[in-house]
Amino acid sequence: MNENIFRAYDVRGNSSHDLTDDVVKIIGSVLGEYVREFGDN
Repeated sequence: MNENIFRAYDVRGNSSHDLTDDVVKIIGSVLGEYVREFGDN
């Protein structure tokens, strides 16, 4: 995973190179876990 795609408030990358299906699944999974834990606040 290219760590340079992460910015302070967003994710940026070349969709055909940096944002592969696997990377998008990982980001979505982590975001889902975060929302599950902190979403009510």
